[in-house]
Amino acid sequence: MDSARSWLQKLQKDKARPGASPLGAGMAGDDEDEPVLSSATKQKVEAAKQCIENHYKAQMRSLQERKERRYVVGVGCWRRSLLMLMYLKRSKTIS
Repeated sequence: MDSARSWLQKLQKDKARPGASPLGAGMAGDDEDEPVLSSATKQKVEAAKQCIENHYKAQMRSLQERKERRYVVGVGCWRRSLLMLMYLKRSKTIS
């Protein structure tokens, strides 16, 4: 509780200071204070974005393949069970 109280007091002190920006200021709508990005930074951002997208796509592809494999195994088990039941029924009726 003390940590929450100290955090609140610090926040109130920041609000009381002239020129201090409140939390989240500059996030939306403040295009004037936005720094100009260099071309190298833009390239790094684009590369990171591409890497994240590729990772996500690979993860989704892997998940889909795993689901398909599990389905095939599940259907195979179901078919084996059904064939075993049919075999047992036949063997009991013949005997």
